Amino acid sequence: MRKILLILFSFLLVSCNHNQVLTDYQKKIISLNHKAFNERLYNSEYALDCADSALKMLYNDSINLIDYNPDFYYNNVARALNSKAYENFLLSNFKEAEQNLIDINKIRESYPNKTAEHNISQIIKAKMMMRLRASWEADMLLENIKCKGNKTDTLCHWAQSQYYITKLFLNCFYRDGKYQYNELVKTIYEIEQGARNNSLIVDETQAYSLYYTLTESCQILAHVSQFYQNEEEKNVLYLKKSVDYLKKSLQLMDENQRVSNYDLANNL
Repeated sequence: MRKILLILFSFLLVSCNHNQVLTDYQKKIISLNHKAFNERLYNSEYALDCADSALKMLYNDSINLIDYNPDFYYNNVARALNSKAYENFLLSNFKEAEQNLIDINKIRESYPNKTAEHNISQIIKAKMMMRLRASWEADMLLENIKCKGNKTDTLCHWAQSQYYITKLFLNCFYRDGKYQYNELVKTIYEIEQGARNNSLIVDETQAYSLYYTLTESCQILAHVSQFYQNEEEKNVLYLKKSVDYLKKSLQLMDENQRVSNYDLANNL
């Protein structure tokens, strides 16, 4: 009976630790990580400063934070490191970005957002490989990413949309021939299945990126389908799709004042 009571007490203690009310210090860390994420495409320098500040606060009080709530600590460390990696990628600071990704992989402990953060780190690495013209390495990284599931959090949706955008770019601009055609068809089908676009669009810039890459993909599909199979109906279908996606992206650019220069440059 005593053993059972001790086990129950330990369980309750662990549960309490995971549901602790956040301190002002922890709220500040979350706020900095949110700012880094929200400014990721608009102001890279500011986003880097926010992520750096969050990391400093986490590392300075790591012992207390890990004892108090390890899930909070590792979630926010990984989030800050991925924000830094993404900004350094956008700024072509590949050495710094690579180090950020290595630091994420060094986190051996489990934490709630580990799958999403690991997927994002692999997608960022694939983006770097593509920019360095190492398309085979990028392809291998994307093949090992599983961005599936019914999770409803923003981070998971961002990981999914980044996965599809990166895969579409890889198929559009880094592959040739029939394999490119098959992979583009498959990826567009996956995006369109179950009206998934709503969950993939995290913000207006993300929506613009998705529609832009779908536009490019459909134009290439129309060309490739005509070249290899001479299917006029399929050619017309993909050209119509590309026009629809182009209209959506142009509408977004017209409606929203905050369109990311970094994202536009990366797409171009």
